[in-house]
Formats: sequence, structure tokens, C-alpha cells
Amino acid sequence: MSEKPPYRFSFENEVKPYRIQPPKSPKDIFLRMVEGTDISIMLASRDAGYHTQPHQHDAEQFNYIVEGELWIFVEEHGYRCVKGDIMRVPRNKIHWAWNRGTGPCVMLEAHTPPLTGEAMIKIGAVAMLAPDEVALDGVTNLQVPYPQMAEVEERAIREPFEANRQPVRSLVPAE
Repeated sequence: MSEKPPYRFSFENEVKPYRIQPPKSPKDIFLRMVEGTDISIMLASRDAGYHTQPHQHDAEQFNYIVEGELWIFVEEHGYRCVKGDIMRVPRNKIHWAWNRGTGPCVMLEAHTPPLTGEAMIKIGAVAMLAPDEVALDGVTNLQVPYPQMAEVEERAIREPFEANRQPVRSLVPAE
């Protein structure tokens, strides 16, 4: 029998936390990260005041807010995300985030392909791969000019909280 592949880890006990500072951000991110062949998942904490610059990457991204709140901006739209919200950022869309809350925001993020193209991110990622598996080349965050950033933020922050929420569609049972 072959050696059992490392397909399970305890995020809290076996995946070590580390810290990175995104370009031009006054605050660090504290994170734990794992990667498979086609996806990376990170549990990241962003302190109050965390504010990234507009960037994009060749990966689709899903964010689930575990604790706190975070504004996520995708091109000309802003979304105030709170505990329990899930947010999708389409591949190659310009986006950024701002923690305007009073405490940290803890968010579970998934990127496919993996967001492991930058050494500062890749260095702490735990590969959950068998010896015969190879991860896809990771993608990187590309900082991009977005002169309308402040205007987008001001407009979004003035909107009522529910402005960009879509009604939940009722599920139709399969026949």
C-alpha cells in the first residue's frame, strides 16, 4: 500500500499562520493558506483600516466573511460584506478591499487557479498534494491604476446597506 496522501490538515493546528503586507497597504494580512492542484484557500484576518490598492489577477475568487465586515469593490461597484456573506470576484476584474469597521475581518478566500504566484504568498502555503500531483502555476496580483477609486468608494459607502443585495431565489425541488 502506498503512503497516505496529505489530503487533510487541521487549519488551526497544522497550517501555520504568517503575515504579508500588500503593496501600498498600511496594514498587514495575517493568514493561513493551503493549495491543491487547481485551487488555493486562505483564512485571512485584516485589521480595521486595512485598505488595498486596485489590482487584478487571472483567478476567480470567492470570499466568505467569517467575522467582522469588509468593503469589497469590483470595478465601479462597492459591496459591504458582513459575517455570513459570500462574495465572488470574477477573473481579471479590477478589485480592492477596505476594512472600515472597528475590528478585524476574518475571511475565507478561494482562488482558482491558485493565488500562489508571488513568493510572499507562496512561502507559507501548505501543499495538499500527493507525490504524483503537481499544482498549477500560481497567479499573481497585478497592481493597476484606477483613477476613479475614491469616487467609487464614496458613492458605494453612501448607498443603503441592502442596495446591492439580490433577493434569494427560492429553490425548486428536482423532479
